Amino acid sequence: MLRSCLLSLLVAFAPAVALAEDPAPDAAAAEAAAPAPAPVTYAVNPAKGLTYIRVYKDPDTLASGLSHNHVIRAAGHSGSFTWNAADPAACRLEVTLPVAQLDVDDPGLRKKLGIEGELSDGQRGDVKKNMLAKEQLDGATHANISFKSRGCSGDGANFQVQGDLSIRGKSKPVVLKGKLVADGSSFAISGKLPLKATEFGFEPFSAMFGQLKNLDAMDLTVDLQGDAR
Repeated sequence: MLRSCLLSLLVAFAPAVALAEDPAPDAAAAEAAAPAPAPVTYAVNPAKGLTYIRVYKDPDTLASGLSHNHVIRAAGHSGSFTWNAADPAACRLEVTLPVAQLDVDDPGLRKKLGIEGELSDGQRGDVKKNMLAKEQLDGATHANISFKSRGCSGDGANFQVQGDLSIRGKSKPVVLKGKLVADGSSFAISGKLPLKATEFGFEPFSAMFGQLKNLDAMDLTVDLQGDAR
């Protein structure tokens, strides 16, 4: 009689035990089956962001008091940025900047950056003419400054993009370290990069037999922004 009752209890509870022992769905497999996030391509918007190069006078020349530090702002540039947070190394960043549209010594930007001295419109015109001359950027032969990436790493506040920067027709590998914000509808890349004129095949501007000249070292501040295509 006791044995019969025990068998009845085992039979009654067998389905419940079997259900309790059924394996849970494999979360990893479900995640692997989900489609990978697609990369998003953004168009660079020249009306957004503030990318510029600071050029410094040589303070040790005899006529340094007659010269100025300069700020050259990017304008009219175009390009694209393709990004997928799941695959940073596959990023693509391409930017083309027409040298003829470079904005020289905008008074508001000089004030914003705390650069001493003001330049008249005539002086700004002379600076741009010198900057585009054959001995400098040679704008008549090399109409654009360009950048093309070879890969990225990290994201957020620890973003890096490696690529080739071309100025005056000469390319140099560079690494821009900075920040990235990309949310699927817009993006922003910011950072700073030291440059030298001689790295791109030209000497710093000089006049008056060297009594007035610029330093070789320059600073590029990058602030590229845009929207998803």
